[in-house]
Amino acid sequence: MNTNRITDRLKHKLAKHKSTLPKFLFIGVVKTFSAIFFNWIFIDLLKMEALLGASIAYFLVFIGTYIAYVLSKTIHKGFIKYTVVVAVFNGLAIAMVTVMVKYGGMAGFSSSSITTAVLVLLRYLVLHKFGIINTGDATPPASASADSGNDNDHKL
Repeated sequence: MNTNRITDRLKHKLAKHKSTLPKFLFIGVVKTFSAIFFNWIFIDLLKMEALLGASIAYFLVFIGTYIAYVLSKTIHKGFIKYTVVVAVFNGLAIAMVTVMVKYGGMAGFSSSSITTAVLVLLRYLVLHKFGIINTGDATPPASASADSGNDNDHKL
C-alpha cells in the first residue's frame, strides 16, 4: 500500500468520528469528575469500604452518562448493549479502584483519577466496535437498537 492510500484511509476513518468523539470526550470529562467526586465522598469522606463506595459511585455515574449520551445523540439508543459494555468497564474500574485503595494505600480520589484516565479511550473504541457510538450514519445498526423497542422514538 502506498502512503497516500494509507493516509486517505486514516482520514476517512477519523472523519466519521469528528462530531461524535468531541461530545464523547466532553461527557467523559464530566463523567470523570463525577466519578472522582463520588469516590472521594463515599470512600474518603464517608469512610465506606472501597468496593461498596466505588460500586455506588460508578452506578450513579453510569445512569447520568447514559442519559447524557442519548440526549446528545452520541450513542445509538440501545440500553442493553450499552449496559453490557459499560458494566464490563465499570467492573474493571471498581476492581482497579478497590485494589489501589485496599492494597496500594491510595486515596479514592487519586485511584479514581488514574482508573478513569486509563479506561476512557478504550471504552470509546469498544463502544464503537459494537456499533453503539453514533458516527453520523443515517440509521443505527439493527443490533444497536434492537433492544430499544421502537427505533423512531428518542425517549430514554
